[in-house]
Amino acid sequence: MQDTTVFVYGSLRKGEYNRGVLEPHILNTLGEGCIQGQMVSLGAYPAVLLDKPGIVVGEWLRVTARGMAALDRLEGYPTLYSKAHVWDVQNNIEGVVYYMTEQQLSRFLRGGRNGMVVPGGDWTAYRREQRLQQA
Repeated sequence: MQDTTVFVYGSLRKGEYNRGVLEPHILNTLGEGCIQGQMVSLGAYPAVLLDKPGIVVGEWLRVTARGMAALDRLEGYPTLYSKAHVWDVQNNIEGVVYYMTEQQLSRFLRGGRNGMVVPGGDWTAYRREQRLQQA
């Protein structure tokens, strides 16, 4: 297996609660970026729908093969999330992203969960705003 460039947009971003799962496997931080798609809040974490219009804000990382295996487990791949090759809309970076298909999202939401669109597609900013509103 080989190292992989991956786009993270939710609980794996710097400062978010799942970053520790990935931290030991990060070879390089390639910087912030944006991909096309729509971000939906699933409560504690988001999902991205690649076939919907919008912009998703995140971070590009280069991770080890073990890091990708850890991500596959965390993301519930291939049952909960799928993977696709994507390109940054601003920078010359491409790599893998974990996303949900419409079918995966509807299966997830059947449990009575709410799938609200995240304004601006930025999970970190959305969570910060949610904390301010609760204070």
